Amino acid sequence: MTGTAPAVGATAQFTATATLSDSSSRPVTTEATWTSSNTAVATADGGVVKGVSAGQADISAAYQNVMIRSSTGRYGLQAPAVPGLSFSGDGRGCNTVSGQFTITDAVFGTDGSVQRFAASFEQHCDGAGPALRGNVSVGR
Repeated sequence: MTGTAPAVGATAQFTATATLSDSSSRPVTTEATWTSSNTAVATADGGVVKGVSAGQADISAAYQNVMIRSSTGRYGLQAPAVPGLSFSGDGRGCNTVSGQFTITDAVFGTDGSVQRFAASFEQHCDGAGPALRGNVSVGR
């Protein structure tokens, strides 16, 4: 997903591209389901994002059960119901974290337990490089 946050009262076109099983890619902007985590700040429809007021909103695009979010929070500090990532180690402490993740597979049991899960992620620390990138999988 690509796009730049619009100013209040303005719109911006976001795009979504799917990478298919044969490694080819194709645009899915109009086929994806777009959502905003905070419609008081930004709305999203068909890839068109409108700035409503100042604040924080995550824009998500979902296509064939794969969701891409425009940002994530730092785990433990993110808002309720907002996914989060947190990594630490020698020299990896962050005051401001930004990034994204893509869920590529999620299967749940009838009791709601996670049976299988896979995602890729990218985390930026304090706006400096290099970014931390990786994959997470459970039950594969």
